[in-house]
Amino acid sequence: MNQRRIHLLRSVALSLLGIACLLYQSASVVPARAEQAQPSLESLDPNPPASAVKLIFVHHSTGGNWLADPSQNGLGGGLGSALMDNNYYVSATNYGWGPDSIGDATDIPNWLDWFRGSNSSTYLNALYNETGQNFGGFGSWLRPASDPGGGNEIIMFKSCFPNSALEGNPNDPPSADGWLTVGHAKYVYNQILQYFGAHPEKLFVIITAPPLTDPTYAANARAFNQWLVNNWLQENNYALQNVAVFDLYNVLTGPNNHHRYYNNQIEHVFTAGMNTEYYPSGDDHPSQAGNLKATNEFIPLLNIYYHRWKNSLNTPPAISGCSIFPANNIWNTPVDTLPLAARSTEWVNSIGRTTGFHMDFGSGTWDGGPIGIPYNIAVASTPKYTFSFYTPTESDPGPYPIPNNYQREWGSDHHILVVDSSTCKLYEVYDASVSGSNWSGGSGAIWDLNSNTLRPAGWTSADAAGLPILPGLVRYDEIASGAINHAIRFTASSTNGYIWPARHLTSDDPGSPQIPPMGARFRLKASYNISSYPAEMQVILRAMKTYGIILADNGSDWYISGAPDERWDNDMLHLLDAVTGNDFEAVDTSVLMVDANSGEAHLNTVPFKLYLPLVLSKGG
Repeated sequence: MNQRRIHLLRSVALSLLGIACLLYQSASVVPARAEQAQPSLESLDPNPPASAVKLIFVHHSTGGNWLADPSQNGLGGGLGSALMDNNYYVSATNYGWGPDSIGDATDIPNWLDWFRGSNSSTYLNALYNETGQNFGGFGSWLRPASDPGGGNEIIMFKSCFPNSALEGNPNDPPSADGWLTVGHAKYVYNQILQYFGAHPEKLFVIITAPPLTDPTYAANARAFNQWLVNNWLQENNYALQNVAVFDLYNVLTGPNNHHRYYNNQIEHVFTAGMNTEYYPSGDDHPSQAGNLKATNEFIPLLNIYYHRWKNSLNTPPAISGCSIFPANNIWNTPVDTLPLAARSTEWVNSIGRTTGFHMDFGSGTWDGGPIGIPYNIAVASTPKYTFSFYTPTESDPGPYPIPNNYQREWGSDHHILVVDSSTCKLYEVYDASVSGSNWSGGSGAIWDLNSNTLRPAGWTSADAAGLPILPGLVRYDEIASGAINHAIRFTASSTNGYIWPARHLTSDDPGSPQIPPMGARFRLKASYNISSYPAEMQVILRAMKTYGIILADNGSDWYISGAPDERWDNDMLHLLDAVTGNDFEAVDTSVLMVDANSGEAHLNTVPFKLYLPLVLSKGG
């Protein structure tokens, strides 16, 4: 019987013992408890990711013991194999790892070198691309045989137990001075939070330093970790969901001290006065019992943190209080893990493998008008007009709200886009013009932004693909928020047919399948290094990796659509001219389709697996 099977069978067999221990301890002790503020129950999903996620753990000896399989290390906590069972592909650093042996430096003040120092980009580029397990003599642990590809998405890091000897006083404010003090530790975490905020594409998981058996600084350690769990993000008004804390310190200070998913909520509780190591191993390294308890409590929390982060990236974009289609709409669905389309190579070649991208939007004017496709906001009192369309059989009759100070796309297409904030409906018109109070256009489409309904098959819209335009525009407000949570519209000079979710074609040549269809989805390759680009441009590039780009109209090859805004830096936008077709690949979105007549995208989940502790009693 192989090791993994033994591991899984044992975890099941020991479940009852673990639960019995928990019940016994709960009945015999009534602790004084400090409760963590709880998030809404709707946000808690303890199930593992649907597909493999790459995680890297920065640690030393305590982390090495925690990762190791129990059969490989007398202190082994089975974390590595438990992570594998929950669909994480785990790599690690250790002593001597990386450029300048930065792996040696894991004290709390050293995190400034990792995340905010002069060599941070070098260290982090290596960290994000590390694929080794780097056991370091602490014992092996299992992971899938095949690398799922791409960089490490989850960055987990921990300082060793000497970092629980924090000098100063429990309530000291952040201070740039000092080393291992309460004030300086707070300062360090406030500083590195600035880096985390600029990188919402990564999930950063802080593991608190384990406790010491020496009680000298135990009150300081407790106070600092309470601050880290309960106050750190709030004090910094941190709105993103890409930072999480697991209080390993607390878990190891007593049998009734927990940081876990319990009774459908996150429970962070401790017994007053229990601030030292409860699970020693002869020194301050936690015993196997402590490590196994930590694994059991951490895994469901990590799954919750992961889904909360991913869901925050998947939050549908909104304008004037209206979501731009439901969260499960194909426009708002990540494609970074989808298989390649069968004709990916041919489609990229057709559009132009060496052709550079162009951001077809910006600030100021070009050829006499604004650069990009503007949109308008209507309210209940906005005047409405009936259009005379020259493609009436494929147009919605209206009427269409048009503000008095409306903005229309400059150039030949003359699109008018209007969001009615009173009804959350989107109105789009191609080739709009007005004479007096009489409006005309080529075609028009009305979309319910709360619905996934597509156009009838074969119908155009205001776009050649029969798709809405607004959901695919790059907007500066999204750049300012740090994330674009949707696919982006682009054009190509030649198209052939259409595929879901597109509904309309402009040419149909069965003998030319190498030409991409309307609706084809492409993504920036995961291996494309975006670190040298300004932060604003990284937001666009991350969206191209995660959500991709949708072929929606005929036009210049690889032209990316966006809304004009005076905040755009046109020179910065031109930096993206360096991106070429060769940096992209087409993906197969058919696996996401729920119904051919709906824009709803299918998502999957699988149940999580616990690795319960052998014992929960004190000692080894």
